[in-house]
Amino acid sequence: MVVSDVASLIQWEEAKIHLLLRPEYAMMGISLNETEEGVLLNIYSYFITFLNYWIITRRFENIDGWGFADMSILYGINLFTYAIAGTFVWYNAFQLEEEIISGGLDRYLVRPMGVIEQLICSRFGDTFVGQVIVAGIFLTWAMFKHISLLSIGKVLYFFLILISGTMLQIGAMIVVGSLSF
Repeated sequence: MVVSDVASLIQWEEAKIHLLLRPEYAMMGISLNETEEGVLLNIYSYFITFLNYWIITRRFENIDGWGFADMSILYGINLFTYAIAGTFVWYNAFQLEEEIISGGLDRYLVRPMGVIEQLICSRFGDTFVGQVIVAGIFLTWAMFKHISLLSIGKVLYFFLILISGTMLQIGAMIVVGSLSF
């Protein structure tokens, strides 16, 4: 089977799953709420993304010295930090305009807690859990693939990268959300 045939088959399967998970298809015996659907679609979608990287690296061995494990670490860090940041601020940052229009921001301003802390505590981006799961699986696998290169210092540095990346992603989401001012 040619790589392009596999990619086409994967895209077709992705489209079928997406249609089956839609609430309109509950009569087919699939009954999911919005959160469950979002989590499953995120797991499936990002698993397919990693699978596409695997197909590319399988076909070309490596890309300028980068193998599948290396690409999984790089993309996994980005996806993991984005998902953690999205879990806390995505919905709130992009609903900020509605909060301003409805007067909800005034409620946040008069409380004795910071506005960002209140926004983080007001809604949890539960659909991002799927991305955390997929990114966590591939990051863990890739790290074990390179276990001979790891030391305690590198593992601590890796966790520092995850924390820093999450803070950068949160900052970017807040900046985009604050454009409503």
